[in-house]
Amino acid sequence: MDRDPPRPPFDSLDRRAFLGATATSAALSLVPSTAASETAADESAVAADEPTISNSLAYAYEVAGENTTIPTLIELDDVSALATVTEVDAAFRTLTDGPVAAHADLSPGDIDEVRTVDGVKSMRYVRGSNPFWVLGEYPDGIFPAASDSRDFISYDQAVDGLDLLEHRNSDRLRVRTVGRSPGVDDELDAQVRARPVRIAELTNGVRDGDSFPDRETVAFVCSIHGDERSGAEAALRLIEDVLAGDDDDLGRLLDDVALLFLFPNPDGWVTRSPWSNLQSGADPFDTFMRQTGTGVDPNRQYPTVGYVDPQHHPAEPNGIDLRDDGDGTGGITDAGSASAGTHPGRDRLAVDRDVTEEYLKTVPDSLSVAERLRAYDVSYFVDLHGMYGSEAFVKGLVMNGEQSPAELADLRALNERVDDVLSESIGPLIEERRDTLEDVAAGARGPSTVPERAYEYGTIADTIDYTTTGGLSTWAGHPLEMGGLDATTISFEMTFDNRLNRVITYHPEIVDLQVAAYRRVIESTARHAVSSPDRAVRGNDTTTGYVTSPSLVRRSADLPHETAGEMTTERDGATASGSKAAETELVERRETASLDSGDAETLAFDLPSAARSVSVDISATGGSAPAARLVGPEGDVVRFADSAASLAGERWVVSDPSGGEWAVRLATGDEDPGGATRVRATGVVTDGSPPDPEQALGYRQRPYEATPFEFFEVYESVLDGGETTALTPDDVRDGALVDGDDPAVDSLVVIHDDAADESYVDALGSYVDAGGTLLVTDAGTRLLGGLDIAAVDGISSDDVTTLTNPLSLVGWKYDDHPLLDGVRDVQQELWTSPSLGYAVQGQVPLHGVSADAVEEAGGTVAAEHGSTATVGSLGDGAIHFVGSLLPPATQENLHPFGVHDYAVTTLGTTLLANAVGHDPPWVDGS
Repeated sequence: MDRDPPRPPFDSLDRRAFLGATATSAALSLVPSTAASETAADESAVAADEPTISNSLAYAYEVAGENTTIPTLIELDDVSALATVTEVDAAFRTLTDGPVAAHADLSPGDIDEVRTVDGVKSMRYVRGSNPFWVLGEYPDGIFPAASDSRDFISYDQAVDGLDLLEHRNSDRLRVRTVGRSPGVDDELDAQVRARPVRIAELTNGVRDGDSFPDRETVAFVCSIHGDERSGAEAALRLIEDVLAGDDDDLGRLLDDVALLFLFPNPDGWVTRSPWSNLQSGADPFDTFMRQTGTGVDPNRQYPTVGYVDPQHHPAEPNGIDLRDDGDGTGGITDAGSASAGTHPGRDRLAVDRDVTEEYLKTVPDSLSVAERLRAYDVSYFVDLHGMYGSEAFVKGLVMNGEQSPAELADLRALNERVDDVLSESIGPLIEERRDTLEDVAAGARGPSTVPERAYEYGTIADTIDYTTTGGLSTWAGHPLEMGGLDATTISFEMTFDNRLNRVITYHPEIVDLQVAAYRRVIESTARHAVSSPDRAVRGNDTTTGYVTSPSLVRRSADLPHETAGEMTTERDGATASGSKAAETELVERRETASLDSGDAETLAFDLPSAARSVSVDISATGGSAPAARLVGPEGDVVRFADSAASLAGERWVVSDPSGGEWAVRLATGDEDPGGATRVRATGVVTDGSPPDPEQALGYRQRPYEATPFEFFEVYESVLDGGETTALTPDDVRDGALVDGDDPAVDSLVVIHDDAADESYVDALGSYVDAGGTLLVTDAGTRLLGGLDIAAVDGISSDDVTTLTNPLSLVGWKYDDHPLLDGVRDVQQELWTSPSLGYAVQGQVPLHGVSADAVEEAGGTVAAEHGSTATVGSLGDGAIHFVGSLLPPATQENLHPFGVHDYAVTTLGTTLLANAVGHDPPWVDGS
């Protein structure tokens, strides 16, 4: 057995004070008694046979309801006292080798009975997988197997365990303090208590300065949402097992790979304690929370390229000007402890001095994480999340962003590796534990799907049906010059790892399965990192042309707030030279509804007519999960959700909203618990020009020049046995597409309809008649209505339409179509819209052709939205169309960190490659 010196109590209260503090314990109170928040009394005045009671246990006792149980650690004089204590009707864990102790979830009445037993030395509130860690005792290891654990691993236990493992294995494990959390309201100390954000480095020779540059560095984010525990649960146990030699396969890789484990949200971890609560004043849950202490979602606060939600606090440690001014400390100190403290200020965080106080207060954790991670050369970046019920036990989410075909191929290979491993190892366990899984689903507060298979993967939208901005993994995948880590990034979601009910319950069988699955994910990613070959698109010795146009280029220099005169702005005493801009204002409306079961309420807010967008967040702060409807001024339902729980992580954004009175209608079912629901609406108001990010968010505009034609340059760089060539509209008119009776290029891609006069369109028709293959995408689809060739006979301009959708999804697919060769069932998204500046769930352009017209012309439909074909072929494959693939970026929304050139997904790349006769790396035979 591992034995270390006992940890001192974090707080203590003698028996007399305890009795005074709990004299009225039958009443539920959220206000601590004076005695409960005081420091320990003079123990010398207490008889030796009276137990010491911790402040935390006294507080939990005071606020406990009639059916509440309190996790209690009891230290005893001897085994005879233990025998008496365990006569109480509770499920005890006991310790007799060394200190004599017992742990159980006790009712207030049980505590009354136990504290009168002779030989009881102390009683403390203790949670953790091993509750005896505070005594320096680890009978089943530092982090026992999930199936043998008492509970989830607590934050304090994790800090203790990592420190102990580092002490024992200093050559392979180093634990750093990255920064501090915003902090939670601590009723015991009557103050905001911040905690260290930690990162654990695991590799051989971890303190050797040359160890990291010579190895692939793989970072894992563990439970960034506090109510999604499986990432931390798996990572901590894996670290211990690798160091103990119980995971030789992964241990053998530590000469070639360095593993980073980031634990970014201590606030959401500790809110399970009844005395810890969010600073926002949300109703206490006594359970893990998604948010940090300031009430923000920590996975929406990173400075991602593209659209930025005005409700977010994008944490850029380089400050207003987005440049490292060199006026921070230049590094992150390892100093710090788990003791109390507010955020340490900009110097300690090593952020620039032009970071505003609002960001320092709200997102100090994210600022520190971004600053610290930039010190590593990260190859792969993996975020381990949790979700509600799902048909797949684990889901892999390819992040938004600009990814080359080679990177998409690498991600597909990683996902296939994970799929194989999980299907073999976890698939049979799902069947073995189906009864337990069904029981958990049946006990959830809403409909919850029981997994049928081990794994599924796709984009964020493919897998969880919405998309995001501000995510840590998305940011990590951005190029270095755009503020990211230039890492290959992916997130994973774990079934039944979220707040299925008001309080998150520990189910040993389920957590054991979750830990096993995420350990396989971690191990598979590490192996992939050291064995992933370069991948290419097979060009089959063909030439692909594409027609350029300057109108699709987007430049920051063209924005009104970048071309206007200079001005000087002052924020928090920092003077900075900025650009004079059109006026931009954020207007906020916040309302709270208290709903009983079977109740309904409408919350109204006004929007000015000059609003360019409105972002609406709905969060249930109590036990309710109401249905929600967003209703416009004309009475039309603009957005809806069957349950506010289904909006976790999602926010409604409406572009170009009508001015007037808007409303959010909330309703709970007869079986739903009551509680408070908060609604926050934020409008971005301008004078008609694109919004100025400095006025709205406190950041200058990052300079950029973005063009979708960059995709073809990148595509050619990974093309084996082929080439691409750029053509102008004038080249097309001048006959560059035809060489005698033959096509000058094997295939031609046209993504726009600029300069589409008669001679230009006729030249395209001549190219097709000469035997060339034409692919039209995006606005180029409109050219089909003007072509006068047999392949499009009967298709008129009226048959070509433009749809707007919240996401760029192809719709219903006909899997046997040649364009869909290599496409998987789950794949729907063609490109990730926030990356190009489009609002999350906003209005994304999608062009299409009447499905009836396509078929009447002898063509075939590969995908359709209703009666509109979004992907298809004409003229026996001489012409293909994809309704949305390479649109230009939009500058109409907030995008302080720039926009990407393109954001084509694996599906989009597959469609393009199939259309022009290439073989992407994931298609059979390549």
